[in-house]
Amino acid sequence: MRNKSENDIIKEFCLFEDDVIKHKPPMNQMIHEVQMMKFKIKPLQGDFSFLNFSKDSFIESLWSLGKLDEFYRKTYPSVKKQEKAIFLSLFEGFQKAFQEDLKNISLKKMDFKNLPITEYFEMEIYRDSHKKKIKN
Repeated sequence: MRNKSENDIIKEFCLFEDDVIKHKPPMNQMIHEVQMMKFKIKPLQGDFSFLNFSKDSFIESLWSLGKLDEFYRKTYPSVKKQEKAIFLSLFEGFQKAFQEDLKNISLKKMDFKNLPITEYFEMEIYRDSHKKKIKN
């Protein structure tokens, strides 16, 4: 694979945004793809029994982060050493925007104004990248 120049890197990110992020598939396909991405959610703080993880905006944000991760894994190895800082800067900008979207989603199933339930939830979302060994 050939190395990428600064202009190639910028074009790659523009194509990623235009072809993937701006043209999301139907929700049922996104849900399937998110399941295939093997995201794991680890509760850190708060009562998670009152949260709705099937909200469209939550699925869209996870899907976008997963697609960004796939883009990184496919593209980064072919980036020239001197261009890696530019690539990482653009990547981190996209990642931060998607994480902000994820952070701003209200996952509450219903309004609990009169109940003494914490309004703050902390969770860790990561991809399970362990490859299972196949035994013969």
